[in-house]
Amino acid sequence: MKLFNATTAARMVADGLIMGAIGVAITPLDSAHHYVGLWGADGVTVQKISESFEVPKETRFQALLRKWNDETKFISDPYKACANSAFREIVDMKWAAVPLIMDELAHSPNIFLLSALEEITGEDPISPEDYGDVEKMVASWLNWANEHREGETINLG
Repeated sequence: MKLFNATTAARMVADGLIMGAIGVAITPLDSAHHYVGLWGADGVTVQKISESFEVPKETRFQALLRKWNDETKFISDPYKACANSAFREIVDMKWAAVPLIMDELAHSPNIFLLSALEEITGEDPISPEDYGDVEKMVASWLNWANEHREGETINLG
């Protein structure tokens, strides 16, 4: 089976090179598996044009993070923000998400990602006097990650 990317497939449909197809179906990158397919006027798949493949964890994490940010940017309630489906999927990535979250925190502090870390790891390295100071809270988690990397207690990536 010849594999096409979505742009090539869309061009082929528009140019009439793939008969009977009127559109391209692409699974989102925030799903665990990704494929491209074509559908016909009756809504039935005409041709699957790529094999399903596992989306790299980094790509999936970034897609989920973008989706979560887009869907919660106007939500001030932390419980609602953390109940969002994209956030829940990040947490469901479990330990695979930890080094990705740490990288994100190092570049862009986000208090909600600290909640994800606490939920995934079962740890809370933040001292009570640092609560409310996002920079200190993030620094506590980054220090926690460095300590665990050095001690090889857990594999963060």
